[in-house]
Amino acid sequence: MQQIVNLEWTMCTIFVNFYYKIFRSVDKINFNEIASNITINKYDDLTVEYDVIYYYQIKVYDILTSKEYFWASGISDKIYSLFEKNKIYIETLCQQSFNLKAMEIRKYNISKKTFIFNLNERLAKLEYIKHNDILLTLDDYILTKNNSQLIFKVALNIGWQNLEIQGQWGWETIPAPIEEAINLLNKKNLYEQNNEIDFENSPFQQEKIGDYSYALKNKDDDIIFIKIKTLINPYVKIASVGII
Repeated sequence: MQQIVNLEWTMCTIFVNFYYKIFRSVDKINFNEIASNITINKYDDLTVEYDVIYYYQIKVYDILTSKEYFWASGISDKIYSLFEKNKIYIETLCQQSFNLKAMEIRKYNISKKTFIFNLNERLAKLEYIKHNDILLTLDDYILTKNNSQLIFKVALNIGWQNLEIQGQWGWETIPAPIEEAINLLNKKNLYEQNNEIDFENSPFQQEKIGDYSYALKNKDDDIIFIKIKTLINPYVKIASVGII
């Protein structure tokens, strides 16, 4: 039976005219090119053997500059692009995930009588709200702060799990400012690989291309990170937390 590894990664949006090159290794050290001129963000590797772990790198070849850039890496069919890696980093700074979760019921304890209740996570889709087993209507509350805070017209009473909410938490799509922040990091990563920008102005203290990882320098005076901080601050769950 023929073995197949299905590779798929986030599409590169940095360049206009480009294609992908696929590299493979069995030891994470020596990578050999197995495909080129790939113009879509997926590839089926048909030259694999059963019970062998393969390591992959996907590089972007920019036709305009005749240069190639590391774009994604992974093990077998688990490929993570720079976009996904930087998305995880931005999510860590914001202390929330920009994915949509399954429908669920959450119950909360009300420790003091209050009109305002913080959900600590964005409510993407609301099915119902119950207080003391009484179903509330849209006239009873207002959703504010990116759907992460409820303001009630009548104060909530103290009780154990007496506030029940059914809905979907998270984000249907990545907010535009968050996507812009991620793409700023993507560009920094790509340009730094070929030293197209002065390392002094780069946010990266060090970068490892194989199993992709990086450490960031002090970002207080970095123009790119000042812009990133401005973009993501409205989405940081705790107002006092920024880029540290």
